[in-house]
Amino acid sequence: MTPELRQLIDTALQHLPADGIGVLHIDGNHDIEFVAKDLQYYLPKIKSNGPIIMDDTDWDSVRSCLPLLAAQCKLESEHGTWQVWRKA
Repeated sequence: MTPELRQLIDTALQHLPADGIGVLHIDGNHDIEFVAKDLQYYLPKIKSNGPIIMDDTDWDSVRSCLPLLAAQCKLESEHGTWQVWRKA
């Protein structure tokens, strides 16, 4: 089991094996560059069929990065300001 990591992405990645994340909850900096970076770095580390919880999807900056997520994942459900996606 992967422990909870509450670290900056550059530090956290050193501790994560490929396909080592079972569930990912992204609730970080809302600037487009940081949202895109989170998706770019973490998506390859998520196990196949693993859920991704995207917080603050009502923010324009977060919403603008959802196509990056949609390229590898399927939207499973929406809950107001957050969504659940599943990696293909």
